[in-house]
Amino acid sequence: MIYELLRKANAKALIHEFDLGSMLTNSPIPTHVAIDARTADLQGAPLPPMVQPASGSDTIMIFHTSGSTSGSPKLIRCSYTWLGSIIEKAGLTGKSIRPMGHDVTVWMGSVCHIGQTSMLLGSLQSAACTIQPTQIAFSSDELLDMITRCGLNRLNQFPAFLGIHMRNSRQNPKLLAQLCALDETSIPGSRCPARTKSGRPSPPVRSKYQIRFFPLVPREQPAEGYADANSQLLELVILSDSPDCPDPSLRQADGHYHTGDLFVEVALGAYDNARAACGALIADCIVVGNARPSPVLFVEPGVAMDEERLKREIIRKTRHFHARRYLHERITSPRMVVVVPSGTLPRTATKGNIRRRAVEEAFKAELDQIFAA
Repeated sequence: MIYELLRKANAKALIHEFDLGSMLTNSPIPTHVAIDARTADLQGAPLPPMVQPASGSDTIMIFHTSGSTSGSPKLIRCSYTWLGSIIEKAGLTGKSIRPMGHDVTVWMGSVCHIGQTSMLLGSLQSAACTIQPTQIAFSSDELLDMITRCGLNRLNQFPAFLGIHMRNSRQNPKLLAQLCALDETSIPGSRCPARTKSGRPSPPVRSKYQIRFFPLVPREQPAEGYADANSQLLELVILSDSPDCPDPSLRQADGHYHTGDLFVEVALGAYDNARAACGALIADCIVVGNARPSPVLFVEPGVAMDEERLKREIIRKTRHFHARRYLHERITSPRMVVVVPSGTLPRTATKGNIRRRAVEEAFKAELDQIFAA
């Protein structure tokens, strides 16, 4: 996979840790061992001249995604203009909270991923300290240790991992108290299974960043004289002339970047996220149905409940939502809900997101049985 990414990026060299050299004997490009800056004398080391781009659209970096959607990472080309906007926004979100001393945050992933790099750009501007945990999905005990020994006050973690600490805090008063005492909790990447908090208001969005809410389908004039607001979902779209609009290869045919995040306009100019869940009933879930006549919901339960009763409760709570969907989009029978033990659904190693395609492959027999009935 690494060599394939290097080929797609047209890479010219690979820099690696000393311990990984034996794995790279067949590398298609030259390899170089990274220098340990902690022991090297860099006082008089020359720096190469700064590269001046011919255009703000020139590529300055190429990151990659976690591969949570397709199972294989995608390359993300970043322009000078885009990086400049991210540095500015990271400076706002990463602005120091503590009136005295430095903020302390935690490493959330590889710097090859765009999420950690964005966090680091904010931390560098505020001279914050960054803890590198033993693993990305660090335990609640390690989190407590980072808070008490290292002074962690700003926790940024992918929702799937943060949700574990929140669930553990229900039985651990000390963990709950320390989570509540944090100055800020940030959740990047995907839906969070529980509420989080921040000790300060969000920074204002600068006017030069252009976003719009596009309707998924043209709004129809209701014959009854009133409209159901929930029937008109709006998608958050970053416009092409916004400096933070991603690379053109990631945009839609209209030239804009469609995020896939859906909202409802509850009042003029006020939007609520429309991705509702079933409260405490569900710890995590995913809908699959590729090449199937209808979707199937896989659920990891959030409560101790009889499996059949849980299925019926989920159907009852989502009945109104599915009533507004097309017939082939609806999940209206408990037979189309599959309950599995917590932690069973395959996830990505970086974000902990559930991998839809991997679920379909792992539970192919169960899906075949559902649609054969």
